[in-house]
Amino acid sequence: MKEGLIGVIVPVYKVEKYIAECIESILAQTYTKFRLILIDDGTPDNAGKICDEYAKKDSRITVIHQENAGVTRARARGVEEADDCEFITFVDGDDMLAEEALKMYISCMNRDVDIVLNSKYYTELGNEVNISPEYQQSSSTINIKEYRGRMIATHGGMPWGKLFKRNIITKSAFDIPREIFYGEDAIMNTRIAFNTSRDVSVIIKPLYFYRQKSNGVCNNFTSTPDYEELLRKYILLSIPEEELNNHYKNYLHRRIWLWQNNFNKQIRRPSWANTKFHSTLIREIEQYRYNMKKSDWLLLKYTNPFIRFLIIYVRKTFNLFSIK
Repeated sequence: MKEGLIGVIVPVYKVEKYIAECIESILAQTYTKFRLILIDDGTPDNAGKICDEYAKKDSRITVIHQENAGVTRARARGVEEADDCEFITFVDGDDMLAEEALKMYISCMNRDVDIVLNSKYYTELGNEVNISPEYQQSSSTINIKEYRGRMIATHGGMPWGKLFKRNIITKSAFDIPREIFYGEDAIMNTRIAFNTSRDVSVIIKPLYFYRQKSNGVCNNFTSTPDYEELLRKYILLSIPEEELNNHYKNYLHRRIWLWQNNFNKQIRRPSWANTKFHSTLIREIEQYRYNMKKSDWLLLKYTNPFIRFLIIYVRKTFNLFSIK
C-alpha cells in the first residue's frame, strides 16, 4: 500500500448541526496520516467556533476563517493550504466518512493511478446508492477517457468520494465564477481529469455518508435556460479543443437529460422556446448527429403548443416515435 499525507478539505458553511459528526468521523479514520483542513467560509452560525474547539484538541486540524466566497473558493483555499500533502480528498461539512475510507482510498493509489473513485455511498437513511448506473458493473479501474466522459455528463461529478494526487489539481480547477453554484463540481472534476492520462481506480464499496438536506442546493435548485447557457460555456471551456469531438456525446447527454427532466414538462408555453439554450441545443444535435428519440426531437424542435400537444397525444396513444 502506498502511503502519504492526505489533505482532507472540508468547506464549512451553515452546518452547525452536523459539523461535529463530520469531524469525528474523520478523526476516527484507521489511516492516520492526514491533515484535516476546515475552511470556515464566513458561516453565520457556530460551526466555525466548533471547528476551533476541535483544533485545540488535535494537531492534525487546521482551521481557516475567511469571508464568505462560496464553496468553490473554500475548496481552492484548502488545496492551497495543503501544499505539504501528496493527496487530496473533499468532504462536505454535513457528511461523514466510514472509518476505513481513507485507508481504502490510499490502498488503491499507486504510481499508475492519480484518481481513486468511490462509486457508492450511504444516505442518512442507511440506503446504499450507486452514484450512477454506469458504475454498477465497473471493474477495479476505468479508462481515463471513459472517466472524463462521465465527468462531463455529470455521472459521479460530485467533489466528494474521490482521492486525488495533489499535483493534478491546478488552480484552473477552481476558476469558476460564483454565479455557477450548481454544476460547478462537474466542471472541477472535468478539469482535473484532463490533467492526467492515467486510468482511474474504483472502489465499489460505500464509504461515504451523504446527507440530503431539505434546504440544500441540490433539492432547491431550479435551472433556467440562461443558467444552462452559462454552465454550457464553462463546461466547454473545461474540455481541451482537441478533445471536443471525442466528448460531445457526453456533453449533449447532460444537456438533453436536463431538458427532458425539467424544461420539457412545460407543454403550453415552454420558457426555453426561442432562447439561446434552445437554438444552440438544436444546432449542436444536428451538427454532431446526436441520436435521440424521434418524439423528443420533435418536441424540442416545435414550440407551438398545439403541435406539441398533438405529438404527445400520438406518442401516448399509439406508442409511436419510440425508436431512435
